[in-house]
Amino acid sequence: MRIEIDFGSSSGNLRRAVLVTLPVVAIAACLWFFGGPILETCSPFALAFVLAYLLSPVVDWIAGERRGRLRIHRALAILLLYLGVGLSIPMVLAAILPRIFAEGAEFGRKVSRDYLPALGAELRPRLEYWFSAKSLLENGDFTEWNEGLPIDWEASEDARCFPLDEDPPSGLRVSPAVEEQAWVLSQNLAELPSDSTFTLAVVVREATSEVHGWTVALTSDQSAATSFAWRSPIPPAGGLRESVYIPAEVERALFSLEAEPGAGEIRLESVALLQPPPLPFFQPGYWTGVYEEYRHLLTWSNLSTVFTYGAKGAGMVAGGAGGAWAWLSARVGGLVSLAVYVALLCVILFYMLLDFTAFKQGCLEVIPEKWRPRAVGFASELDRQLGGFIRGQAMVCLSVGLMVTFFLLILRVPFAIPIGIAAGCFNFIPYLGPAMGMVPAVTLTLLEFFDPETTANWVLIKLLLVLGSFMVVQAADGLLISPKVMAKTVDVSPLVVMAALMLGGGIAGVTGMVLAIPMYCLLRVLVGEYRREIRDEAGSAGPES
Repeated sequence: MRIEIDFGSSSGNLRRAVLVTLPVVAIAACLWFFGGPILETCSPFALAFVLAYLLSPVVDWIAGERRGRLRIHRALAILLLYLGVGLSIPMVLAAILPRIFAEGAEFGRKVSRDYLPALGAELRPRLEYWFSAKSLLENGDFTEWNEGLPIDWEASEDARCFPLDEDPPSGLRVSPAVEEQAWVLSQNLAELPSDSTFTLAVVVREATSEVHGWTVALTSDQSAATSFAWRSPIPPAGGLRESVYIPAEVERALFSLEAEPGAGEIRLESVALLQPPPLPFFQPGYWTGVYEEYRHLLTWSNLSTVFTYGAKGAGMVAGGAGGAWAWLSARVGGLVSLAVYVALLCVILFYMLLDFTAFKQGCLEVIPEKWRPRAVGFASELDRQLGGFIRGQAMVCLSVGLMVTFFLLILRVPFAIPIGIAAGCFNFIPYLGPAMGMVPAVTLTLLEFFDPETTANWVLIKLLLVLGSFMVVQAADGLLISPKVMAKTVDVSPLVVMAALMLGGGIAGVTGMVLAIPMYCLLRVLVGEYRREIRDEAGSAGPES
C-alpha cells in the first residue's frame, strides 16, 4: 500500500516543511520516550566517532595518504597505531610506577616514623587537656581515677600545714615561709610510669581571695640521671588542670608546691596525678569476680533466650555477608563491563578509522547538491574551531604538566610526577591546572615541618619556592603558551569550557563531558551560519527595495 500526501496547488514550501518536520518530530519523540537506552547504546559510537575524528590525521600520516610512495593499507596503519599505543602505555607505566611506588613507600615511612609521632607529641597534651582533664571532675568531686591526697609530705622550714577544719579532714591549709622563695611541700613519686601523659589537677577548697604566688612543679629526683623540669602557676580562679608529658628516660620525679614571698595561705582540697585507668579485662581475678557477680543469671531459660537471639543475630550477620558479596559482585561486574566496553570501543573505532573518508563522503552525498558547497564550508569551519581547540589545548596541557613536573622534581617534592600529570589533565579547563596541582604540593611541603632532619627555615624557603614555581607556571601559561598556541585556533572562554563540561556531565555523564566541547563548537558554527544568512538576506533585500 502506498500513501501519498496531496499538498494541493500550493507551493512546495509546505511540502518541504512537512518533510523536514516529520523526521525531527520522530527523533524528538524517540529521545523523549527512549532517551536513556538510546544514549547508553550510542555512547560507544559517539565516543568512537570523537576518537576517530582526532586520530584520523594520524592514521592518514601512517598510511601515507599524501605520499606518492611508501603507502600502506589503512587497516595496517590502524593496527600499527594500536600496537604503538599498546606498547607505549606499558612502557610509560613501567618508567613511572616504580618511582611512584618508591616515593609512596618512603612517604609512608616518614609518616609513621616522623610525621605522626611529631604531630601526636604536639597535639596529645592539648587533646588530653581539652577532653580527658575535663571529664575527670564530676560535680566538684574526682572520679575513681583520683589517686587521692598525697601523703608523706616533706615541708620546708617555717611552712605551716594544718588539716582543714572538717571531720574528717579532706585537705590541707598551707602557709608559706615569708622570708624565702623556696618549695613549701614536696613528695617523691616512686615508680612513675614514664613515656606517659598525666593530667595534673590541683583543686583549691576555698576561693574567697585570689590565689597568687603559688606554683606547682614536677622535677627529676636527685637520683635520676635525666634532667626534667615542668612548672605552672596556679591561676587566680584557684584551680589548675594541666597536661604533663613525662619523658621515657625519667623513672622518678619530685612533685613540689612553691610559694613566692608574700604569698597568702592556700587551702588545698586535693592534688592528684590522673591518668586513664588500665583495661580491667587483664587484671588478675577480674573474670572470677564477674562470674561470682552474675552466676545467678546462668539459668536454662536465660541461656535459651541467648541462643534464640544469637540465632537471629547470626541470620543478620549472614544477611550482611550476603550484602557484602553482592557489593563485591557488583564491583567485579563493573570491571568486566568496563573491559567489554573498552573492547567494543576499540572494534568500533577500528571500523570508523578504516572507512572515515568514505563516511565523510557518504555524509556529503546525503546533502542536496545545491547545498553541498555551504555544507562543506560549514564542516570546514567546524573542523577549524573544534580541531584547533582540542589540538591547541592538548599542547597547552602537555606544556603545563611538563613544567609542573620539572619544578617539583627539582624541589624534591614527593609525588612530583602524579601531581604534574594531574595538573596537565585539569588544565583542559584553561588556567585550572596549576591551581589544582598547587594544593597537594603545598600540603606535602608543609608536612616536612614535622621532619626532624629538616629545619623549619629550609621548609619555609622550600614552601616559598614551590609557590613561586606555580606562579611562574601560571604566568607562562597565561602570558606565553596559551596566547601563542590559541592564536592559531579558536578562542574559547575558560568559563564557557567549564560550563559546557558541567552541563554535559550532568546530562550524560562521562560521555556528555566528552561531547560537551564538540557540541558547543557545533552550536557556535550554527549560530554563525544563521547570522551570516540573516545578513545575506538583509543585504539582498536592501537594493531591491
